[in-house]
Amino acid sequence: MSGERIILVTKASATHCRHWEDGPENICAINRSHSDMVKFGVEDHDYESVRGKLEALAQRALTVQSRLRAGKTNFLVPYNQNPDYIGRLETLDTIKETLGYGKSQTTRYSRVSLFGLGGVGKTQITLAFSYWVRDNYSDVSIFWVHAASTDRFRQAFTSMAAEFQVPGHDDSKSDVPMLLRRWLEREERGRWVMIIDNADDKELFFARETGRANTSKETSVQSSSRLSDYLPDCAHGSILITTRDKKAALRFSQGKPSIIEIEKMNQNETVQLLQKTLGKEASLEDAESLAARLEYLPLALVQAAAFIQENSISIREYLQLLDESDENLVDQLSEPFTTVGRDSDVPNKVTTTWIVSFNQIQQRGALVSQILSFIFLLDRQTIPKKFVSRYCN
Repeated sequence: MSGERIILVTKASATHCRHWEDGPENICAINRSHSDMVKFGVEDHDYESVRGKLEALAQRALTVQSRLRAGKTNFLVPYNQNPDYIGRLETLDTIKETLGYGKSQTTRYSRVSLFGLGGVGKTQITLAFSYWVRDNYSDVSIFWVHAASTDRFRQAFTSMAAEFQVPGHDDSKSDVPMLLRRWLEREERGRWVMIIDNADDKELFFARETGRANTSKETSVQSSSRLSDYLPDCAHGSILITTRDKKAALRFSQGKPSIIEIEKMNQNETVQLLQKTLGKEASLEDAESLAARLEYLPLALVQAAAFIQENSISIREYLQLLDESDENLVDQLSEPFTTVGRDSDVPNKVTTTWIVSFNQIQQRGALVSQILSFIFLLDRQTIPKKFVSRYCN
């Protein structure tokens, strides 16, 4: 037969019709007729080309299977999903975009730090993000690490190493956190997000070292004095940190674009929170009054709602208790309570949370703590800015 040659089968039909696999690693072009397409001799050059592609495909398939096995049980979050979580949608969207889980996925940072006052809702936002990732990305693992102390941090890393059966985790001479870091940095572990919660003490992570950890491929026998040395750093993993310290946030994220300040809730969010927690008992007017009285601080509002429910009183009666005296206000904000996502080792009383923050300030500078102590004696809303700036300068 003779005549003009034409293409009977299009490229898409001859391959796999999947535009997301159009890369050269998935396609092998050979100069053959349709009937001879898969007929090869032992020393056929085309056979060598096809065999190379098949071997590479098999290796990738093994890697995918490894990732799937690793991802089946890797949701290690110690808290249930908070059914009363409200708002912060813009903040959540910012976290998603910054970590590469948003709609655009054009810019991705491997670390993002949330910083703000104690009780402002950093952990709750992080918890909401964790469950969102779980529900939308089945191939992404989530790990939660308590970082309020060195012991809690090491305990979390040691538990994860045991959970994943990391080689050497049961060797008393091994630096187990470093073993886990290297294990997570291997590409076959797949994508993961690590939460470092309550990393408020910058010195635990970035203090000058008395002994440096061995980050080579050999087993580490000397522990690092800086917890930051144990944080994995790789293209397939992300770390989300919560801290009260802006300086720590900058050190963790290595730059301003990936730090996010968590501020107090707005009025609409606080009203929704109270109405969802207290139900029909919370009228719009009463909820707005309580939110304003407690400065729109989520932890204080949740604590107030718990007291109202436990004592079967109305919001107005609670407000009357607060207004009777400053001592009553302190007493109410000192009541212990429990809520979803609050670590048992972290103070849950608002006053205790503030005292912890003040003690941290006191350790960093006597002058600052003295100025704050003096300001406490003045009116909380009419303190001249010049008074503070003069001493700061």
